[in-house]
Amino acid sequence: MTSSPTRFLLVRHGETDWNRQGRVQGHTDIPLNDLGRAQALAAADVLSSAEPTRIIASPLGRAAETAAIITEAIGGPAVETEADFIEMQYGEAEGAVWQDIRHLYSDGVVPGAEARPAVLERSTAALRRLAAESTGTVIVASHGGVINGLTRHTTSPDEFPGSADNGSITEFAVSGSDIRFVGRTRIDAAVNVEA
Repeated sequence: MTSSPTRFLLVRHGETDWNRQGRVQGHTDIPLNDLGRAQALAAADVLSSAEPTRIIASPLGRAAETAAIITEAIGGPAVETEADFIEMQYGEAEGAVWQDIRHLYSDGVVPGAEARPAVLERSTAALRRLAAESTGTVIVASHGGVINGLTRHTTSPDEFPGSADNGSITEFAVSGSDIRFVGRTRIDAAVNVEA
């Protein structure tokens, strides 16, 4: 008998001031802003019937706070931390404006940056390991680099739904070594918050 796949709901953390400014964050620990907290609450509303068996967060504050807001709102289990869901390390590019990256690093090499395949390798390994230890639904608060990498890996170019917005929820089903993209729920970025 085959066991049911574990359902993973990956939530991209809410907005930070650096997201708003179009800056590269990576491992730089920038906190959520008011809109980011509202996005986390809006995600919690969507997740209210998910009945997670585990809630996991990247060790960075913006993901941990997103997970804490969701847990408090839905009455979920205590938040666990998983380092393999941390954002990609962007090295010298952290703090730069995204639109300047091509000019600053025209050869595509950013000193100190983590390779995208390494991010994918650690995040897929974490999903498979957690699927082997977990049942039901697992909520993971993570980052755009991780979520977009997993989504690109599990979809064809025609199926790729675009980059994950802050607060969006991307669903994967994981069974053994198989990771399958299920879909994405976008959170209304116009949650009524004064910026």
